[in-house]
Amino acid sequence: MAGYRLPDFYLPYPPRLNPHLATARAHSRAWAAEMGMLDDPEIWDEQRLDAMDYGLMCAYTHPDCSADELDLITDWYVWVFYFDDHFLETFKRSRDVTGAQEYLDRLDAFMTDEPPEPANPVERGLADLWPRTVPAMSDAWRRRFVRVTRDLTQESMWELFHIERGAVSNPIEYIEERRKVGGAPLVGLPRRARGPRRAARAARRDPPDPGAHRDVRGRRAPAQRPVLLRARGGRGGRAVQLRARLRAVLRL
Repeated sequence: MAGYRLPDFYLPYPPRLNPHLATARAHSRAWAAEMGMLDDPEIWDEQRLDAMDYGLMCAYTHPDCSADELDLITDWYVWVFYFDDHFLETFKRSRDVTGAQEYLDRLDAFMTDEPPEPANPVERGLADLWPRTVPAMSDAWRRRFVRVTRDLTQESMWELFHIERGAVSNPIEYIEERRKVGGAPLVGLPRRARGPRRAARAARRDPPDPGAHRDVRGRRAPAQRPVLLRARGGRGGRAVQLRARLRAVLRL
């Protein structure tokens, strides 16, 4: 694998960058600090957040939305990836299965109109994001978004169970579970990014759940990420996990 060379990816359209990139970067940094996500340097600090540059990622994936909508979408991605790292440091390293399940069950309460008082940066972030996101959307869209957000958080328990038991899942099971995360659930946000008026028109039409699009993205990411990390010489945790699963199943 040391000599592996990535192929040229087919790009039928040139990438476009949202003109509000600088605003999104500044906003996401201030928002993360306000939510308390930069208080524990063992999880995140400002330097690490800047290096990940979620503003740039979202400016490329949402080149046409307004400054406010780009801020909101970037905040969602900041929250998703902070949740993952916070769960790792708080529960996976200690293998605290009971505490982890209680923590995840509480998150459901923040996807309602009457959330409880937040007790940590993850809860505080979700309590802030939810009322900024759902008011302009249809009931069906809201139900789908609750479901995929819950899948995203609860999938962490699946990983924790395997860590606690020292078990290695087969690659098919691994990809099936991993498709629920990796940002794929946020594929529903572009409709929100159209703006309140267009979102309201879409809500009245209420087209079907874009499940196929979401699932394709979700299946691709867990298979592609280890290859990309390996090509760069990286040793990402999930890249190692998938290689271990393949070796175990294939008896290599």
